[in-house]
Amino acid sequence: MHLGLYEDETAELCHWHIPETHYLKTWSDARAFDGTVTIMQPLIAPLYGGKSAHELLAALMGQPDRSSYSIVRDYWRGQLPPEDFERFWRTALHEGLIANTALPPREAEKDHRVIRDGELVTACQASCPTEAIVFGNINDLNSRGSKLKATQLNYGLLTDLNTRPRTTYLARLRHPSSDLAQHEERG
Repeated sequence: MHLGLYEDETAELCHWHIPETHYLKTWSDARAFDGTVTIMQPLIAPLYGGKSAHELLAALMGQPDRSSYSIVRDYWRGQLPPEDFERFWRTALHEGLIANTALPPREAEKDHRVIRDGELVTACQASCPTEAIVFGNINDLNSRGSKLKATQLNYGLLTDLNTRPRTTYLARLRHPSSDLAQHEERG
């Protein structure tokens, strides 16, 4: 059985291909990288009779007529006291997220101890001879990553649009005078 948007190589190897509803055309819920939950609303009505993953699982569990809306709504109804649900549901849909669902920050551990700054090196860090890739705890003001992020050379993409990218970059300074640039290289 294959649930997918396209009849691709995987679908060819399956006995049944079930057309999937695009995620912008169905109800669902999801967690962001920090753990914040959002209830996803469809932007347009589903086309071509596709099914969401929620609807497929409901059909396999003997409930083929359940909609993704009722599945998501019933799940969240079961998470809260009944008297608070309608207000919660309206607020979550209006705000676009469920308040206070972010996961608590955790220290990375190895052998039941906190990992020191620079103790672990990823494959991409090890393969970069210029040490241009830095990972670390930016909440630790003494870490290398935190110190680099605090420099005036640090910038993020689209920050003028109030985005808060997790990945930032360091500008490279070059002097426009070729005479000074040669002197800097020599000395």
